[in-house]
Amino acid sequence: MTNFDATRRCDLGSLSEAWVLRAERLLHDQCWCWGRDVERAEGNLLVEFGFRRIANPEGRAFAYDRERAGEQVVLTGGGLVYAATGSTHAALIGRYDVRPRLLPRCEVDTAQWAQVGASVFHGAGTRDEGSPLSRVLLSGAVRWIAGYETWVREVAGVEHRAECLASWSQASITADQMVETWEALLAELQDAEERDPRSDTN
Repeated sequence: MTNFDATRRCDLGSLSEAWVLRAERLLHDQCWCWGRDVERAEGNLLVEFGFRRIANPEGRAFAYDRERAGEQVVLTGGGLVYAATGSTHAALIGRYDVRPRLLPRCEVDTAQWAQVGASVFHGAGTRDEGSPLSRVLLSGAVRWIAGYETWVREVAGVEHRAECLASWSQASITADQMVETWEALLAELQDAEERDPRSDTN
């Protein structure tokens, strides 16, 4: 069972600990749903969306990678890696800890991670959750997830997401709330950035 600790310190600017807890619960649900999107009987939704499959030496899927118009997203069972268009860095956002770890974008090496194993992914990056860059990348990742879920709703219907969550004993949300909850988290994140003087990089 997943153990979420609502009392731990949040260092993401003026974000509340409650935001971090809600985001982690939702990302936990989201990772489960990505796994079900892969196994969809009518076809792999991640591939349909434009992801390429990264296999480990045994031939099993280790991650899915997508780069379009300079924006890169890597999905694994442990979370995601997000890099915005024009960014020199990427943010690793964990399934059990959404506070970003930053690494140079040139070090996002899914092929190496797949060869060595998930421990390389989990150990990558440097904790820098209070910086403007990490908050920008976190906002971008949350925005991307909301957009992906909107696409899933349009292509596969809310029924598909409902089936995914029905098979998940730890679901914290219903299918018809998925997009809107990610959008609400994004709005709160953006509000926190506006209130935090560290967001002014000029």
